[in-house]
Amino acid sequence: MRSFLFIALLAAATPAASATTAPLNVAAWRADLDTLERELPIRHPAPFATGDTATAERALSAARAKTVNRYRSFERDVNALGYRLAAGGASAHAIQAFRLNTRAFPRSANAFDSLGEALLGAGYRDAAIAAYRHALEVEPGFPPSAQALQRLGVR
Repeated sequence: MRSFLFIALLAAATPAASATTAPLNVAAWRADLDTLERELPIRHPAPFATGDTATAERALSAARAKTVNRYRSFERDVNALGYRLAAGGASAHAIQAFRLNTRAFPRSANAFDSLGEALLGAGYRDAAIAAYRHALEVEPGFPPSAQALQRLGVR
């Protein structure tokens, strides 16, 4: 992951990427990345394990605000964390991660669809239906949500 981020940031720092992009300070980038890896709940799900979603949300907001992360897909990272938590049997924590993702990315149909999957898997059928419907409000016809509602016999 670190090498991929380094390559992406290095490519973004080339003059062809943007006329206003400053040269990449590798030492500062590495220090920021080390700090990010220590603080960010995406890599370390401890805030979710303790139920401290406020800390997770603050860490995510702080990480998103850093220039070094301008090309990082935190939506994807949080989503992957949610699925990892769900696969590990921590459905309540997975739901927290997916809820954080919907708050951080309210215009992402995929974030709401993933929340719906986690809610359904945890037995919260009505809440799952609401999440799938919200995904369709964000992106009408979003196939995974439309299919899920169809499987549930809901229009």
